[in-house]
Amino acid sequence: MASLVSKEFREAMGWLHTWLGVALGAILFAIFWTGSLTVFDKEIDHWMKPELRLAQQENVSLDRVVLPKLASFEPALGSDVWISPPRDRIPAIRMLYHDKNDNKHEIMLDPKTGEKLDLTDSHAGTDFFFRFHFMLHMPGLFGYLLVGIAALGMMVLVISGVFIHRKFFQNFFTFRPKKNLLRSTLDFHNLTAIIGLPFYFLLPLSGLFIFATVFFPWPVEVNYDGNVKSFKADLAGYQQFSVEPSGQTNLYIKTLDQLIIDAEQIWKTKEGQHSSKADWVGILIMAMRIRMSLLNGTSLIKMWRLALIKSVLMHKQVKKLGSSPLVQFMQH
Repeated sequence: MASLVSKEFREAMGWLHTWLGVALGAILFAIFWTGSLTVFDKEIDHWMKPELRLAQQENVSLDRVVLPKLASFEPALGSDVWISPPRDRIPAIRMLYHDKNDNKHEIMLDPKTGEKLDLTDSHAGTDFFFRFHFMLHMPGLFGYLLVGIAALGMMVLVISGVFIHRKFFQNFFTFRPKKNLLRSTLDFHNLTAIIGLPFYFLLPLSGLFIFATVFFPWPVEVNYDGNVKSFKADLAGYQQFSVEPSGQTNLYIKTLDQLIIDAEQIWKTKEGQHSSKADWVGILIMAMRIRMSLLNGTSLIKMWRLALIKSVLMHKQVKKLGSSPLVQFMQH
């Protein structure tokens, strides 16, 4: 490294590395610390909200437990209702919806009875540590931007730290614990920095990619005229329908349970027997139709894929479904 860069350049990198570390050290520590705790956010939720300590239920029927209760929550016409079946880390049924005043609600339902759980009033892991990790609980976009600046600063710290050392690989094998405290601490800093170097760079980079539309909004501004909702709709696949020819009696979905079975069977056919289960079931309530969809969120690719399986239910065909809970809900 000594033959590639001058002494003056190393000194400049040393100054940048030192003062940028002083400026961003505390906030980066808080971001990484809460990010580490977020790995166990559901377990923290269970600890702080004892109502979530439920026995694991297998093969919960959303038709029996959830559909009869939907009307009582009064979701707004034209809004999405998202339902997540019980999972190992979340034994309750999770539901997201907007009411007629456009207020967002996130509730937990008992998987046995479908009754709303009266949870302890606590932000716990999901609402505190998780959100602090990427937006610091600050209003608007300020928190996101501050975390983004810190992420960019972390990447600069990693790069500048590499250029500081004349003997990069030798420092990897150098640790002198019997020297004075400053020397041994610096050796420990160099050793741990080199060991985790790829991770220290990729972690902030991945965070910037996750919130790319926040930190780098210009492609969306240019291609979608600033319409972020339209961009997200294309990205998530909301505009991709899979509809069979009219006249076939199996075109219309009568149950959420059957929708899940159909979707998971298609995923297994395309991805093999080890394909994961659906994590979310979505219902879009509209004046003339009900559209159902499933979201599988177990991998980065699937996070952005919506599979709309036999999902268009037109108003003129409602009578074909008789008195199912789904139709009763639509007519409510």
